[in-house]
Amino acid sequence: MMIGVIGTSTLRAPPPPETRFVAFDARSKAAAASGWSSPEGPRGARFAWCAARSCKLALNVIERSDRVIAFKAAPFAFPNAPMQFVKVSVNKTSLGWLAMPPGFSILEAAAPKAAWRRGTNIVTFEFAYAEAPKNHAEENPDPRPLAAAFLWLVISG
Repeated sequence: MMIGVIGTSTLRAPPPPETRFVAFDARSKAAAASGWSSPEGPRGARFAWCAARSCKLALNVIERSDRVIAFKAAPFAFPNAPMQFVKVSVNKTSLGWLAMPPGFSILEAAAPKAAWRRGTNIVTFEFAYAEAPKNHAEENPDPRPLAAAFLWLVISG
């Protein structure tokens, strides 16, 4: 008859699930590492502003592989605004600059296997500009520097 177990347990907690989708709503707050506003907009169409020139997401990856980062976003617009550009990076590996047309559009950046690591990965969005609405419309007192509004982000591959 065995009365006890000698030694230590080798059981480990399972890794956190892989991040495949960020909705930019209250449930996605954990992924918003820095630079993001709280979720805004009507129910069913929530979005978050990148309220800085650079915003970061912390995303979990279980296996390194080639991936595509797709996101639906709109640049902050004001009269005579220049074209907005965003540089997407994964763990400081640049995936290049993307032009952001006016209004919401879906943009994609290919992220090679070499950019990723197992565990937490930092995806950075660096913008050409971030402007405060109060500087472009007297009726809008919002002082935040806004770059772009994000509806969702998907990682495939």
